[in-house]
Amino acid sequence: VRYAKKFGITSDLKPYMSLGLGAFEVTLKEMVEAFTVFANLGTRVSSYFVRRIRDLDNNIIEENAPERRQVIEKDTAFLMNYLLQGVVKSGTGWRARKLEAPVGGKTGTTNDYTDAWFIGFTPSLTVGVWVGLDQKKSLGEEQTGSEAASPIFVAFMEKYLARHPETGKFQPPSGVYMIDIDKYTGKLLTPDCLYPFKEAFLPGTEPLEFCNEEEHEKVTDYYKTGEDSSDD
Repeated sequence: VRYAKKFGITSDLKPYMSLGLGAFEVTLKEMVEAFTVFANLGTRVSSYFVRRIRDLDNNIIEENAPERRQVIEKDTAFLMNYLLQGVVKSGTGWRARKLEAPVGGKTGTTNDYTDAWFIGFTPSLTVGVWVGLDQKKSLGEEQTGSEAASPIFVAFMEKYLARHPETGKFQPPSGVYMIDIDKYTGKLLTPDCLYPFKEAFLPGTEPLEFCNEEEHEKVTDYYKTGEDSSDD
């Protein structure tokens, strides 16, 4: 609960184990603010509705400057950022792969398909989509965050990026190691590995052992695993 509040969550959260599964209600605005922390490498930006007020002569009478505060370490934020990019590259957020920008994000689905979520971000913009009804009723069978919410995100971002092309990239901070590993064994990559994958590690958490044939044998159907689709 304390950690969530760092991200700007003000909704009433109780210290129950089910909190990690999303058992408490949080507003879309709060979720979007929270996800900007990952896109901004640890910096939370408070949202506001009025950017500036001008008079008839176009003079600025009042202007808002968003409050920015570093709430978690850059390295920690990047690890989460990288994981969420993986949701788009090879997980339930796959529909956003078509966008002409680096994208991270997360789908969300409430029990009985009553709510569908997708929160996504590029280096310069974070967007949240919630799909639901005024009453707690099902949206319909299989109306998941991937099925019902992420297409809205993609449609919006396609139009936005057409007017504002994304020029930035997600750059790992100096305290993060990007290391080639075998995707299924987690060991350091060798020429015998079939599933090369670049993973982000904090110093001291990176694997030290190289992958080998014996490690491959420990993975069920290692030589068939890569044939599985991640788009389901």
